[in-house]
Amino acid sequence: MSTTITRVFDLLKHNLENFPKSEFISGKIKGEWKKYSTQEFCEVTDLLSRGLTTLGIGKGARVAVMSPNRPEWNICDYAIMQLGLIKYHFTLPLQNMTLNISSKMQRLPSFL
Repeated sequence: MSTTITRVFDLLKHNLENFPKSEFISGKIKGEWKKYSTQEFCEVTDLLSRGLTTLGIGKGARVAVMSPNRPEWNICDYAIMQLGLIKYHFTLPLQNMTLNISSKMQRLPSFL
């Protein structure tokens, strides 16, 4: 059965069903290439979604992701979308940010 694409995260299952790749996404981390196949990417994304749910983080909850540009950023993004969470992404170094987190966030789980 083909996945109907109605939400951005449906693209993952669509790609897995129709265009599986051994190297779906990759990034250089500390000088080493980390590669994810389409299957791996989807599995890790689903595991993260389940983990967040296990922590009691559900639809409408606010989460923040602070990470440099790397494959795990995308995994977090898709996992957050799958659950209907409100996401905040930060790419600036912490020392350059001025943000009253307590007024904006309920919980700040650490993914990476």
